Amino acid sequence: MITIPFTFFATAEAISQAGATPVFVDIDEDTFNINTNMIEEKITSKTKAIIPVHLFGQPVEMNKIVDLGQKYDLKIIEDACQVIGPFIKERR
Repeated sequence: MITIPFTFFATAEAISQAGATPVFVDIDEDTFNINTNMIEEKITSKTKAIIPVHLFGQPVEMNKIVDLGQKYDLKIIEDACQVIGPFIKERR
Protein backbone atom coordinates (compact mmCIF):
# COMPACT_ATOMS: atom_id res chain seq x y z
CA MET A 1 0.00 0.00 0.00
CA ILE A 2 1.31 3.41 -0.98
CA THR A 3 1.32 6.28 1.52
CA ILE A 4 3.60 8.99 2.92
CA PRO A 5 6.16 8.79 5.73
CA PHE A 6 5.29 12.30 7.01
CA THR A 7 2.29 11.46 9.16
CA PHE A 8 1.38 9.88 12.47
CA PHE A 9 2.80 6.33 12.67
CA ALA A 10 -0.71 4.80 12.78
CA THR A 11 -1.05 5.04 9.00
CA ALA A 12 1.92 2.74 8.37
CA GLU A 13 0.98 0.63 11.40
CA ALA A 14 -2.51 -0.01 9.98
CA ILE A 15 -0.91 -1.15 6.72
CA SER A 16 1.41 -3.51 8.60
CA GLN A 17 -1.44 -4.83 10.77
CA ALA A 18 -3.32 -5.68 7.57
CA GLY A 19 -0.39 -7.87 6.53
CA ALA A 20 0.79 -5.45 3.85
CA THR A 21 3.98 -3.46 3.39
CA PRO A 22 3.98 0.35 3.43
CA VAL A 23 5.56 1.83 0.32
CA PHE A 24 6.42 5.46 0.92
CA VAL A 25 6.14 8.28 -1.57
CA ASP A 26 7.81 11.58 -0.74
CA ILE A 27 5.82 14.68 0.13
CA ASP A 28 5.10 17.83 -1.82
CA GLU A 29 7.27 20.42 -0.06
CA ASP A 30 4.59 23.12 -0.33
CA THR A 31 1.69 21.18 1.21
CA PHE A 32 3.38 18.30 3.08
CA ASN A 33 0.84 16.01 1.39
CA ILE A 34 1.74 13.09 -0.87
CA ASN A 35 3.51 14.15 -4.06
CA THR A 36 0.96 12.97 -6.61
CA ASN A 37 3.57 13.17 -9.39
CA MET A 38 5.63 10.43 -7.71
CA ILE A 39 2.92 7.85 -6.99
CA GLU A 40 2.77 6.06 -10.34
CA GLU A 41 6.48 5.13 -10.29
CA LYS A 42 5.89 3.24 -7.02
CA ILE A 43 2.97 1.14 -8.32
CA THR A 44 3.79 -2.52 -8.92
CA SER A 45 1.77 -5.69 -9.45
CA LYS A 46 1.73 -6.10 -5.65
CA THR A 47 0.17 -2.68 -4.99
CA LYS A 48 -3.40 -2.94 -3.70
CA ALA A 49 -4.18 0.56 -2.43
CA ILE A 50 -3.12 4.19 -2.14
CA ILE A 51 -3.59 5.87 1.23
CA PRO A 52 -3.29 9.65 0.83
CA VAL A 53 -3.06 11.55 4.12
CA HIS A 54 -4.72 14.97 4.25
CA LEU A 55 -2.65 17.20 6.56
CA PHE A 56 -2.78 20.56 8.30
CA GLY A 57 -6.13 21.64 6.88
CA GLN A 58 -4.88 21.05 3.34
CA PRO A 59 -6.64 18.28 1.45
CA VAL A 60 -4.66 16.17 -0.98
CA GLU A 61 -5.28 16.81 -4.69
CA MET A 62 -7.42 13.70 -5.18
CA ASN A 63 -8.18 13.83 -8.93
CA LYS A 64 -4.83 12.35 -9.95
CA ILE A 65 -5.00 9.71 -7.20
CA VAL A 66 -8.50 8.66 -8.22
CA ASP A 67 -7.36 8.44 -11.85
CA LEU A 68 -4.43 6.21 -10.83
CA GLY A 69 -6.75 4.07 -8.74
CA GLN A 70 -9.01 3.52 -11.72
CA LYS A 71 -6.12 2.95 -14.14
CA TYR A 72 -4.48 0.29 -11.94
CA ASP A 73 -7.62 -1.03 -10.18
CA LEU A 74 -6.42 0.15 -6.76
CA LYS A 75 -8.42 0.97 -3.66
CA ILE A 76 -8.20 4.54 -2.36
CA ILE A 77 -8.33 4.83 1.44
CA GLU A 78 -8.25 8.44 2.58
CA ASP A 79 -6.67 9.22 5.95
CA ALA A 80 -8.36 12.46 7.01
CA CYS A 81 -7.57 12.30 10.73
CA GLN A 82 -5.34 15.39 10.56
CA VAL A 83 -7.08 17.56 7.97
CA ILE A 84 -9.55 19.46 10.20
CA GLY A 85 -12.35 21.00 8.16
CA PRO A 86 -11.42 21.95 4.59
CA PHE A 87 -13.56 21.70 1.49
CA ILE A 88 -12.79 20.31 -1.95
CA LYS A 89 -15.26 21.77 -4.44
CA GLU A 90 -17.94 22.31 -1.79
CA ARG A 91 -17.42 18.83 -0.31
CA ARG A 92 -15.82 18.20 3.08
